[in-house]
Order: sequence, then C-alpha cells, then structure tokens
Amino acid sequence: METKLKPPRFDDRFEYAGLHGCESFCRIRVWKVQNGATYQLVVMFTELPENPGTSVTNYIEQLAVLSAPLVANFIDDVAISPGSFTWLEHYPERDRGLPTPESFDRVELEWHTNAYSRRLEARRPQWKRLTTADLVTLGIAEAEVSEGERAHGTHAS
Repeated sequence: METKLKPPRFDDRFEYAGLHGCESFCRIRVWKVQNGATYQLVVMFTELPENPGTSVTNYIEQLAVLSAPLVANFIDDVAISPGSFTWLEHYPERDRGLPTPESFDRVELEWHTNAYSRRLEARRPQWKRLTTADLVTLGIAEAEVSEGERAHGTHAS
C-alpha cells in the first residue's frame, strides 16, 4: 500500500549526470514544514523505475549537493545550511520478480567545505529506515486510519 504523502511545495523530475557521466534522473520533492515559530525543509529523492543510470542510493551525497541551490529557494533565513535539511530517500513498491515494498529512509550526511575548491560537500551517508509514523511526525504524511476507525468515525481529524 502506498503511503499518503502531503502535497509538497515542489515536485519535479531531477536530472543528473551519474557515475561515469551516465544519464540519470529521479523525482525530487520539497516540503517546508511549520514547526511552531520555525520550519524544517524536508527533501525527498525518489528512485524512478525508468531511471537508466545511477540510483539515488549510489549518488545520494552528490544529489544533496546538486539540489541544495534549488532547495535554497524555499529558505527565508540565509543562515540555514543544507546540513539542517532533512534528506530522505524513497523507493516505491516494485516487482522485479520478487515484490519489494515501498521504503523510506532518512539519510544523515556530514557536510563540510572543501579547502581547495571552497565548495560545499556531503559525505559519509548513514541511512535509517522510516515508518509511516516517522513520516507523519516529520509532517509530510497523513496519519493512517484503520478500517475500523473509518467505519466508526473514531479517528482524530
């Protein structure tokens, strides 16, 4: 069953030259989630089944760096850096002989400025599998309602 995500502020195909320059693309979505007086930017890269090139998993550090200027368009506070964004990786449900369920992972990245090029770089990705409840807590998914709650009208709106 596909997770019901809230509408993002930005949703588009993101093209990139993957490993060895191969044509690659994914879906990128950006949410600006209000959290009291502050907000959090959540960026999700979705692996598309028709992607002919490098997967989002194998290129996550570069995708974060490449997309940071695009994501920066949603920032009101110039002091916020890509290191404060929440980076997510998403694989839709797929069946390549063996059914694989939909998955979401939070990707923690270590950010630094390259001493020679003075460019921002991301490295050492760490993945953590997320549940639907985690996505609801992040503010980008709708809470699941069971059939029993729906039938009896006992869920919170």
